[in-house]
Amino acid sequence: MKIKILAVLTAVILAAVLSGCKNAIGQSSGTEDNNTAVSEPVKTKISIAEWADIEWETFSCDYFSIAVPKGWNTNWSYENDIISWRVSRPNSISCVSFTEEDKAAMDRESMEKLKTRSYMEKGSTKEYFENMYNYSFEIKYPATGSYFKAIETVHLSDNDKLCSEFPEGKLRDNSAIYAEFSENDLLGEGAYSAAVFSTDSKLWTVRSIVYESAPKGELTNWIPVYEHIISSFEYSEMMKSSDKAGSLPDISDSSPLTAAVNARDPEVIIQQEKHSDIVGGYERVYDTETKQFFRAYSGFLEDQEKGQIRYTPITEAQYTKGYTGWITKVRKAKQ
Repeated sequence: MKIKILAVLTAVILAAVLSGCKNAIGQSSGTEDNNTAVSEPVKTKISIAEWADIEWETFSCDYFSIAVPKGWNTNWSYENDIISWRVSRPNSISCVSFTEEDKAAMDRESMEKLKTRSYMEKGSTKEYFENMYNYSFEIKYPATGSYFKAIETVHLSDNDKLCSEFPEGKLRDNSAIYAEFSENDLLGEGAYSAAVFSTDSKLWTVRSIVYESAPKGELTNWIPVYEHIISSFEYSEMMKSSDKAGSLPDISDSSPLTAAVNARDPEVIIQQEKHSDIVGGYERVYDTETKQFFRAYSGFLEDQEKGQIRYTPITEAQYTKGYTGWITKVRKAKQ
């Protein structure tokens, strides 16, 4: 009898213990489920850069017309039968410029006497721009360390057309250069092209002077804008029917400038872009839907849902393509 009672008590105790464990497990599981944090998706904002969102308007005068970005400055002159114009972004070194013709002395002493803007000993496009800008910086920004340095030179081949436009001169050089500069502590880069002729006088004649510039690291992004400006340039009917119609320089093709920019060492560009992203706290991504490149905040791809295919990391070569804008986090408003 005692044995039966003991067996029953043991069974009751064992059942109670098992029931308590079961409840404890259930309570623990329930508590864990209730406290699991459900991460909210990170809210982001896409900002399109100015160079990718241009509103165009037409500037015209008696001598030419040209497409310009709305809000930009257009300065021009027509002196001694020579047209010059410059389209520039306000408060920036971003600009594109054209001058039909300029004179350069054959040495610096003569330049100062003749009040020309440049001098050349050899008569090269590279020499023309380097001497002109460095001399200008000496005058405008003494003791600031301002400089202009040609990095790449591309020799152009449209010589027959240039010679037909200026038969009285002998072509010495027809090149485009990529250059970097520091102007009063502003770092910039640009592409510059011109044709240099020698004549019987003691002056060089420089024709079809075109250049485009931007803050360092932004030139690639601005090139499509500059190409549109240059290709839109058109002489007026008055100029086309004038006596000098046959000698008017044609600058509708901006490919020489682009060729100079593309002549840069791609490895150098890639390293510069990577460094710029790291310093700015960005990672470069490609949007497969819009076919555009963006600078996204560092960690952007990690924040995306697993399996998403819209945004992908870029390849090494794609660092040379520029970018359309930025992707940033939307910060939560303070409660």
